[in-house]
Amino acid sequence: MLVSIILATFTTVFVGLFLAGSGIAARQLKSPLPVPRWALVIPGLLLLFGRIPSITYSAQLNTDESQLLAQGLTLAKNPRFWQSVDGTTTGPLASFVLTWPSLFGFETGYMQARITGLVLILISLYLFYKALSVRFRAGVAYVGLLISTAFFAFATHFDLVHYSSELVALPLIAVLWWQWMRLLNNSSPLSASSWLWTGLLAGLTPFAKLQAVPVVGLLALGLVVSLLWSGKPLPNANRRAASVFVVGGLLPSFLVVGYCLMFGVWDNFWTFYIRANLSNYHELQQHLGLPMHRSMLTKLSKLPHFLWVEPTVRYLFCLGLSSAVVLIIAWRRWLNKGARAHTFALIAWLLGSFYVAIAPGTEFHHHLLFIVLPVTWLVSTAFAVTLSRNQANYIMGLYGIGQLATLLPMWTYGVAPFLYNPYLATTLHNRTAPPSAVGTYLREHAQEGDQLAVWGWNTTYYVEAQLEQGVSENHSFRSAVDHSLQSAYLAKYMRDLKRNQPVWIVDATGPASFVLSDSTRFRMARYPCLKQYLRNQYRLQAIVEGQAIFVRADRFPQDRPVTAMR
Repeated sequence: MLVSIILATFTTVFVGLFLAGSGIAARQLKSPLPVPRWALVIPGLLLLFGRIPSITYSAQLNTDESQLLAQGLTLAKNPRFWQSVDGTTTGPLASFVLTWPSLFGFETGYMQARITGLVLILISLYLFYKALSVRFRAGVAYVGLLISTAFFAFATHFDLVHYSSELVALPLIAVLWWQWMRLLNNSSPLSASSWLWTGLLAGLTPFAKLQAVPVVGLLALGLVVSLLWSGKPLPNANRRAASVFVVGGLLPSFLVVGYCLMFGVWDNFWTFYIRANLSNYHELQQHLGLPMHRSMLTKLSKLPHFLWVEPTVRYLFCLGLSSAVVLIIAWRRWLNKGARAHTFALIAWLLGSFYVAIAPGTEFHHHLLFIVLPVTWLVSTAFAVTLSRNQANYIMGLYGIGQLATLLPMWTYGVAPFLYNPYLATTLHNRTAPPSAVGTYLREHAQEGDQLAVWGWNTTYYVEAQLEQGVSENHSFRSAVDHSLQSAYLAKYMRDLKRNQPVWIVDATGPASFVLSDSTRFRMARYPCLKQYLRNQYRLQAIVEGQAIFVRADRFPQDRPVTAMR
C-alpha cells in the first residue's frame, strides 16, 4: 500500500511539474515580457524529481561509477593523478570532483556521485539557458530550457542516469557556446579576464573527458574566427581578446605538463592517457565484446538503431529531425546574412557532438549526452522561426503536426514514468542494497589507512569497503588481455604494487568480474611476475565466493598455516 501511495505521489508531482512548465512556456511564447525568475524553479524541480529514483538507488548503475568513485576516494588522500590514479579514458577532473565526500567526512558512495552529477547537469542547463536568452526571445529560450531539462528528467536508462565523465565536460561546452553566442549577438563586450577564464575552462576539457576535445576544439576555433573576422566594434580589441582566449586555452595543458615533469609522471601521462587512448583504444574493444565498427560509414549505418533504443533519446532525435525539416523547407525565409554565422556555429556543434558520440563505435548511451544541448538548440531555432510574424502559416502548421507526432510517444512514455522505473521500485523496497560478500569481508577486516588492489574488473569492492587504491588502475583489464601495450600496463601494475605495498589484494577474476570472467585464463597465478610477488610478499587470507583475498605477510595471523596459492 505504501509503495502504491509513494508511486502515485511521485507520478502526480512529476507530471504536474511538467505540465506547469509547459503552461509557462506556452504563455511566454505569446508574451514579450521576460521570464520571471520563479518560473526557472519549475525546470529545476522537474529535474530533481526525475533524478530522485536514480540518486537514491544504492548500487552501481554502470561500472564506470564505481571506478570514478574509487578514484575520487583515493585522490582525497593522495592527489597525484597518473601516480595514485590512472583514469584510463577519463581525465583527472571527473575524479577530483568526487573527492568532496571524503574531504567533508562523508562516505564516498553512489548517492554522492549522482548528486554531483545532478549539480553538473544544473550548471550545464543554466549556462545553456543563458546562451538561449542571448540568441532568442524569452519564450523560445524557456522552451529550450524545458526540452533539455525534460530529457534529463525523463531518462531512466542506466547509461543516462549514472554519474559519468561526460557530465563534467558538458558545463565546459555550454560556457564556451554561451560566450560565442554573446559575441555573435553583439552583447556587451567581454573583459580580458572574461576571455581568459573562458579559455581556461575550454582548455580544461582534455582533462575532463578526452573524447569531448573535438567538440570544444570546433567551438573554440569558431569563436576565434568570429573574433578575428568580425571587425567590429574594435578590430584591435578583438585581436587582443582572441590572443587572451588562446593563451587561456593553452594554459591548462602547460600546467599539466609542468605538473607531470615535476612529479615524475610524464611517462604515465603520455603512455597511458594520450597514446593509449589515441592509438590503443580499438584494440581493446574486441576483448570487451563490443562491435568493431572501424569505418565511419559502418558506424553511421548503426546510428538509427543507436538513437532508437532509448525512449528519451528517440523522442529528442525525432524532435530535432522534424525541426531540421522545417528549417530546410523555410531556409529562404530565415537564413539571411545575420543568421549565417549562427547557422554555421550550430552545424559545427552538431557535427562535433555526433562525431564524438559515434566515433568510438561502442554505442554506449552515455556518449549521447553530448548531443542533447545542440539538438535542443536546433529545436529552439525552429521554434523561433515558426513563431516569427513574417513566416507563412503552412510552416507553423507543418511544424506543429511534426511536434505532435513526436510528442505523443513521449506522453505515452512519460505520463507515469515511475510506474515501471526499476530504480524507484528497488529503492522503495530496499534503500540500502546489501554489499557483496567480498566487500563485507574487507570492511570487517580492513583497518584505517589500508589500501586495496583488485586484479580483475570489480571496482565495487573499493566503494563497499571504502578503501583507497593500492594500484593506479583500479581494474586490471589492460594488464590482463593481449594488446600492444599489455607489457607496459603489467609493468606499471607491478611498480604500483611494490611502491604502495597494499595490505589487501583480491583476485576477482571469475563470475564476479566484468569481462575477465574466465579465471583459468586471467587469474593472477597465470602471470609469472604477479605469482612470484604474491608468493613472497602476501598470504592467502580467505576465499570468498570463489575469489581469493590476499593479505600482506606482516598482517597475516602468525598462528595460521600458510595456504598455497592456487
